[in-house]
Amino acid sequence: MTPDARILRHLRRAPAPVPLSELARECGLDTPELAARLETLREAGFGIEPVPHLGYRLFSTPDRLIADDLRSRVGEGLAIAREILVFEETGSTNDVAARLARGGAREGVAVFAERQSAGRGRLGRRWESAPHLGLWFSLLLRPRLAMSDWSRLTTWAAVGIARGIEAILPGERAGIKWPNDIILRERKAVGILIEGSYGEEDGFAIVGVGMNVNHTPEDFPPELAMRAGSLRGDAETPLERPRVAAALLEALDGLYPAVCDDERFEAIVAEAQHRSTLLGRWIEVQTPGGPLHGVAEGLESDGRLRLRDRHGKLFTLSGGEVTLATG
Repeated sequence: MTPDARILRHLRRAPAPVPLSELARECGLDTPELAARLETLREAGFGIEPVPHLGYRLFSTPDRLIADDLRSRVGEGLAIAREILVFEETGSTNDVAARLARGGAREGVAVFAERQSAGRGRLGRRWESAPHLGLWFSLLLRPRLAMSDWSRLTTWAAVGIARGIEAILPGERAGIKWPNDIILRERKAVGILIEGSYGEEDGFAIVGVGMNVNHTPEDFPPELAMRAGSLRGDAETPLERPRVAAALLEALDGLYPAVCDDERFEAIVAEAQHRSTLLGRWIEVQTPGGPLHGVAEGLESDGRLRLRDRHGKLFTLSGGEVTLATG
């Protein structure tokens, strides 16, 4: 952890102002170096002020994604975010993570961007990545899974993100629209895109997440305004995006060991079923072989969807574009 991350973590967790000498000792810095780091943090927008005769306190943070700030907010040893990178702008965080993977980067890199100029969703659709309103990030993972089980990653990501949202918004209910959308207040607030390259030794998976956090209805283009939502919704006060990002990383990390554990993964699938917005409803699924219509009956143990058509024939689907349909 960097010196700035240690400073922010200690100040954030301290119940009272921290004396300069104590802060220097806890962060492994001498007093002049600490004073210089505090000034740099203040210039970056962190509200750090001295309290006479008591020490220093952190009273505000900037509405920006800063790697040291994110690191200071999460627990030690996160497998999915061993390293955190933040870009002011990039084409696609998935592309950045994929380049790192092909260059030999280890599992556990989280790539955030304040703005994506070429963000994308499933089926190559463009994802609108309005700057400083949402969270656009990708995780570089190297799961030890058979290729047939890689669909587990979507189920894991959806459940983890739903839990992270509810940790930030107590009382809200985050639903999952199979396979990769998070629904909040009946509108899509999050999209998940899994990409990668399967291989025994050098395979990798990129888990891309696009989350609308502080968007208001006026921030969406007309063609999305009726179906897109955000965590903020119509609330007057915006959410603290770094806090949301930290909650997501911790929720996802807490569930990650279950991805490669058959018994533990069953609990994730059960939760995904419980959160489903589709089960028991008549849906249309666009597949490579054409559209299928039927009732969404449930999820298989690996997260695939069971669909039964009007003739009673059962289909098991690993993906597809889903819409509600008439019977």
